[in-house]
Amino acid sequence: AVSTRFSTTRTRLTYDYYQHEATITGLSPSSSYPYELRVNGIVAASGSSIRTAPVNGSTRFIAFGDSGIGSTAQRDLASRMNADTFDFAVHLGDIAYGSTSTSGPASYATYQSWFFDIYRDWLKRKPFFPSMGNHDSRPDNNNGRAYLDLFVLPDDAAAGAYPDHAERYYSFDYGPVHFVALDTEFAFQDPLRRQAQIAWLRTDLSSTSKLWKIAFWHRAPYSSKGEHGSDLAVRQAFGPVMEQYGVQLALTAHDHTYER
Repeated sequence: AVSTRFSTTRTRLTYDYYQHEATITGLSPSSSYPYELRVNGIVAASGSSIRTAPVNGSTRFIAFGDSGIGSTAQRDLASRMNADTFDFAVHLGDIAYGSTSTSGPASYATYQSWFFDIYRDWLKRKPFFPSMGNHDSRPDNNNGRAYLDLFVLPDDAAAGAYPDHAERYYSFDYGPVHFVALDTEFAFQDPLRRQAQIAWLRTDLSSTSKLWKIAFWHRAPYSSKGEHGSDLAVRQAFGPVMEQYGVQLALTAHDHTYER
């Protein structure tokens, strides 16, 4: 296990916090395992369990993005999620904002208030796979420092020319599906970084033997909404790769609307 302390000088919170990261081996697929969290011998959370992924078979997941500012509507949706039957959740970016006007950079405090506090009931028993939105990662929050500190994600992308791409885009398998989380922010807005990400994506998609391939990211290549609309740079960069390697589904967010 690895424990990392994050001080108030880094987070601007009113308290230090620790992130505890543990690697567990020897688990069987499609199996539930109960767990209990203790801090200095005192039970902090009990009665929870987590289920491992199947080798094959059906997979059910929740996808959502631009998830909110702690409103009644967001809490109602969180209750629906908690009552639903699903294996894991993916987030399409903008996990948190800087203010209730949905402007500004996400911070440690807003992740706590508008993400962890909202979804805590199902987060303790379901895996969660996020992607970065333009509020999660931007120059005025050190290009996503809070996001990178708060979530522990595969760091495959660090192997290339840009080690700081670690955890900004990644892939994983769940049952018969290969999932790819991409970044339309720090590792995309710079043309050289974008090319490195596309090269990684091509290698990743060409390496999987899974029947289904699903990609998710933040900025929409196709959108009829007036606020942002279609992001043509994203469409040009990711679209041909998705078509070439037979990605059956792409999920995006950014515009606060629903269309398919």
